[in-house]
Amino acid sequence: MNDLRYRNYLLLFLLSAVWSLLLFHYWSYDYGVYYNQAVNLSDDFRLYSGVFDTKGPLYFLFINKLSKIIGVGIIQSYLTLCITVCLFFTSIYYIASTKTKKNFFLLFFFFISMLHQQNVNISLPLFQFAIQILSFFFLMESFERKHLKNFNISCFLFILSFFTKIDVIVYLPVYLLRIFFFKDIKIKAYSIILFLVQILLIFLFLSYALDFSLEDFWWHNYIFNSNASAGAWFREPFLKIFNSPFHIYVLMFTGVMVIFVEIFNEVLKKQKINFLNIFKQNSSTIKFIFQILIILMGGFIWLWSGTDKNYHVLMITLPLIFFISYNFQALDKSSFKIIFFYLLTFFFFLITLYPDTKNVITNKCWKKQIYCNQINQYSGLIEDLKKHKSDDRDIFVIGSYAGWEYLLSDKKIHKSVTHYMLYVDILYDGKRIELEMPQYLIDDYNELIKKNKGFVFWIETDLVNSVNTKKKGLVASKKLLQLLSISKQTENLGKYYRYEIR
Repeated sequence: MNDLRYRNYLLLFLLSAVWSLLLFHYWSYDYGVYYNQAVNLSDDFRLYSGVFDTKGPLYFLFINKLSKIIGVGIIQSYLTLCITVCLFFTSIYYIASTKTKKNFFLLFFFFISMLHQQNVNISLPLFQFAIQILSFFFLMESFERKHLKNFNISCFLFILSFFTKIDVIVYLPVYLLRIFFFKDIKIKAYSIILFLVQILLIFLFLSYALDFSLEDFWWHNYIFNSNASAGAWFREPFLKIFNSPFHIYVLMFTGVMVIFVEIFNEVLKKQKINFLNIFKQNSSTIKFIFQILIILMGGFIWLWSGTDKNYHVLMITLPLIFFISYNFQALDKSSFKIIFFYLLTFFFFLITLYPDTKNVITNKCWKKQIYCNQINQYSGLIEDLKKHKSDDRDIFVIGSYAGWEYLLSDKKIHKSVTHYMLYVDILYDGKRIELEMPQYLIDDYNELIKKNKGFVFWIETDLVNSVNTKKKGLVASKKLLQLLSISKQTENLGKYYRYEIR
């Protein structure tokens, strides 16, 4: 049996390694931000004090510490992504394998099919849910055995998930409700106190490791997102998701919703739910109710997010995946349905892996990046940076390509690469709205405009072209207009212009 476990874990890593080849095809922006800034964290380049990001610190810490072991580079960024994806797959496998010993190959096909039409921008959500799905698992197990121990483990994992991305707070009521199911008032009090102590200790550890304050964390993860979401991101809660059929397509046709409905139907048959006597029902029924609550809360945050971006479908997909993995035993039967599920998930397994990974392997994109999809548009900037002889601290790339241009040109990052919002304003109903940005980004900008005549910097062409637009959306900010007024373009490098102070 152990040999089979080792084989299955090896298969999980192999699947992760093959899917992660997408990195070399898309060079995705979000993952580039996480990786390239995390590996450069230092005393003078700190999260929320030099690194501008609106996500929690845990994934940055994970990447940074991993880079101390495996090093920094293109191949290392790929290995980091492999490990991230494998953690996610392993969490699902661990849960499902505790419930059944059948249909593991169906599970492996399902892993890839549910990532259909995604790119590696989903790295942080996958890392978060690798933790969160285990938190849900131990929460359910706390109704069966070792009540307090499993609940405390669940809370610990939930807090780690929260410090990865705070939107997981939507599930907090589930944990509070679980506390009320403890019969002893002392245990209830103990659980609440321990939960708060865990939050404090984890925050103190992360803030010490990455040197940030509670104010830094709160402003970047909540205040900025709250202020920017309505204008900059153009959210339309409960509506925008349905502007595009993509989310529904992913849910209905990749096997996620089909398998969920099948399992839900099988599990529901075994339950006799009486909502008037919820506290007197058996543990199986209570667990089922809690799982439904988790799905409803995931559905709420999905609809409330008001975005139809591809990777945001994970907000609803992931609670469904937990339900599927936790109740995977419901598929432990031989039938025409199982054959259908295999065919469905295997189809999406193939079309998700084959086309892009074939291109990566054929073109050896890990060696010849300029020939592979998006990165070839930035080859001019990369070559120019390689030839640029100056201290890395004096490199200013306005509208950075997630930091990949630094890594590919062997330059070290000393400034946040996510400063885009400093150089754009929101044009809404004819009014220009300037976003509030942290002082360290403004200090970098002030340093740039005070440079001597002839100082070279680079700026994304789309930012320059936004000067003359009058459309609703993001337009050139007053800071960008000021910068352009004191500088001149010296060369067109494709997606970037080279400028110099005049």
